[in-house]
Amino acid sequence: MPELGRLASQVPLHFPAKRTARRGVPAIRKARAQLSFARRAFLVSLIGICTAISVSFLAINLANRTEIKAGIPAIGICTVLLAIGISSLASRAVSHPLKQLIARLEQSEASGKLPPDFPEDSPTREINQLAASLKRAAMAVVQSNDRLDRACIEFVETMAQALDASDPYTAGHSNRVRDYATAIATAMQLPPEEIEVIRVGAQLHDIGKIGIPDAVLQKPGYLTPEEYELVKLHPQIGKRILERVAQFDKYLPIVELHHEDQDGGGYPYGLKGHEVPLAVRIVHVADVFDAITTDRAYRSAMSARRAHEILELCSGTQFDPEVVRVFSGILAERSIIETSDVERLATVLRA
Repeated sequence: MPELGRLASQVPLHFPAKRTARRGVPAIRKARAQLSFARRAFLVSLIGICTAISVSFLAINLANRTEIKAGIPAIGICTVLLAIGISSLASRAVSHPLKQLIARLEQSEASGKLPPDFPEDSPTREINQLAASLKRAAMAVVQSNDRLDRACIEFVETMAQALDASDPYTAGHSNRVRDYATAIATAMQLPPEEIEVIRVGAQLHDIGKIGIPDAVLQKPGYLTPEEYELVKLHPQIGKRILERVAQFDKYLPIVELHHEDQDGGGYPYGLKGHEVPLAVRIVHVADVFDAITTDRAYRSAMSARRAHEILELCSGTQFDPEVVRVFSGILAERSIIETSDVERLATVLRA
């Protein structure tokens, strides 16, 4: 007996504090709440077997009583119904979370996107593991798509810069229009995602000039009516180039409509007022301002003050009055009306 007492005193009566601290109460509760498929199936089967055995013993005991022998068929029917009910509950416990995941995948298929928001709150461990794997896969797809979108945009931006560089009179034009348009959009407090569309769209707005002969674009003098009609095709050529890639859909209005005027006198469709998206109206002002303040083959550059006067004069006919007002405020606030250095002007606006 003394030996038994000494051995008992050496047996630990509590779990080590280190393990309890490491796992924590929430982790223990979560582990208890998330049963595996095997454990859930075992528990359901155990309950079904115990119920069947209990009902069978009850039926045997009742069968020995002659006064209730007539009720034995009803007891058998109740037993069958009970077994069906338990089976239904068991199948629902397994199938319901799977149906939720399948429904989420079907929504993704319909929308064409796979957002990484699969729920991991199922009481079944394997379902949560499956949801976590789908979430990781969706995040990888999103990151890959982002990289692909960025690569496509950078490629076309490089094409636009190469187009600018091919003509000494338009070198840097797309970059300056981008900076002017971004400054206007920021001053108008547009949402960041809209500002980004304007920034990229402005960079790409003249991409359609790739399809116009250099002899026309670089002609040292005024264009003939036929040549001018040819140049007027560049917005639609740009749209046809970019519309082949789905990632460029949000930039197409800027590329196609940046020569539409406020009063409907522009091209290619003669749209007027708010028929032209705000992003396009912003880029239109930025594009014309840079064209006026840079040398062209058929004329010399005008000063920023003169360009500002032309914008004010044509406000309401060629340009959106609100966009002109905001741009005028930017020029006045930063005291750059008098500058004749368009590169410095674009740099100041970009700052």
